[in-house]
Amino acid sequence: MEFNEYACKRGEDPYIEHWGGAGWRTIYQHDIGEITYSNSFRALAYKRHIVVDEDKVDYFRTKMLHTLEVAGIADEIAKFFQFNRDLVKAIVFGHDIGHPPYGAIGEEVLRKITKNKFPRHSELSYRLAKRNSIFLRPSGGKLSEKYKILREKACYYRGKNYVCTITKETLDGIKKHCPPGDNPYEDLPQTAEGQIVRMADNIAYIIQEVEDAKAIDIFIEKEVGDDFDSKLRRGFPRDTLSHTVRGNIQGVVSNNISERINTIIERIVLYNGFLLDNEKCSLYKSKLLDKKLPILKYDPRLKAAIEFVWKKFIEEKLWEAPEVKKGREEAGTNITKFYDYLMKRLSDGERDKLYREAIEQKVMVDIDKCSADVKACLYIASLTNRGLEHRLRDLGLLK
Repeated sequence: MEFNEYACKRGEDPYIEHWGGAGWRTIYQHDIGEITYSNSFRALAYKRHIVVDEDKVDYFRTKMLHTLEVAGIADEIAKFFQFNRDLVKAIVFGHDIGHPPYGAIGEEVLRKITKNKFPRHSELSYRLAKRNSIFLRPSGGKLSEKYKILREKACYYRGKNYVCTITKETLDGIKKHCPPGDNPYEDLPQTAEGQIVRMADNIAYIIQEVEDAKAIDIFIEKEVGDDFDSKLRRGFPRDTLSHTVRGNIQGVVSNNISERINTIIERIVLYNGFLLDNEKCSLYKSKLLDKKLPILKYDPRLKAAIEFVWKKFIEEKLWEAPEVKKGREEAGTNITKFYDYLMKRLSDGERDKLYREAIEQKVMVDIDKCSADVKACLYIASLTNRGLEHRLRDLGLLK
């Protein structure tokens, strides 16, 4: 297989199977299996962004569906540029396994409770993926052939008595799939494939929000275009790109899902293809790969269009729609209720027993070093929407 010069070529290395010899799967194909057959990945099917009425439950996405949508978008971009598609898939499948119940809303509530001491979901996803792949040193003193070979490979993290069997490249992409702030180019992943996943995650999120809005009749194409025109008349920065920004906006919110996806991916591919072909890309040093990589960017016109749609229609209209606002508020209320139960109605011994298995064993956090509020929030983060709501009903805190 031919790879782009910036691709992670280590993906052609065979994985060392249980008998100590090279199998037919590559190391990144093995990463995909490690993640997709884990309990953490299966739990994505039971995590939604908000509390949804039963009659509309089919309209709102689970984190599993979001993950599959990210995979499709990322794979198309990786295929065009000839980056390593197996590495892209591995990162995508693991990027959200650390999300708490109710996704981004749940994370926001938990961080507010702990005054931002609660780790972001990208960090939890990284810890879960790493924990799921621990291969312990065999007891009894004699090392197996597989353990010895895996410890010698540069692509795996090594501990005192263990080796992780998910590669550093996959773990790095998972950990850095979302930027720490508003700048999409801050703290970039150490592979081009990781950059693609970061972009695809954002794209899928925009597309799904527009789709959710459409499903409950929040807005349509004409309304978006008319509103943008009115902003131009009222002093929205007018330049020679205004008409193409409007065209991108219409594509982003198109009633045709294919046009919506095509508009965004086409702009990203053409813009970065031009920069790469003409050697106009900004470069940064990847310490993990020990080489310089291009910074993949959004076409400025597309970026302006996405920012406009996000602020004027997703934040101001979709999230303020009565049914969505109610669902977001109920999500926050459910988390707060269960947090209060953990903190006020359980003894220290009961809490310690409950937390230790759910937190230490799953996310490799020493709970003895965590404050009481962080422990409670980490335990809540280990649940799905359904698991949290089931516990609240058992306690008589939810109808």
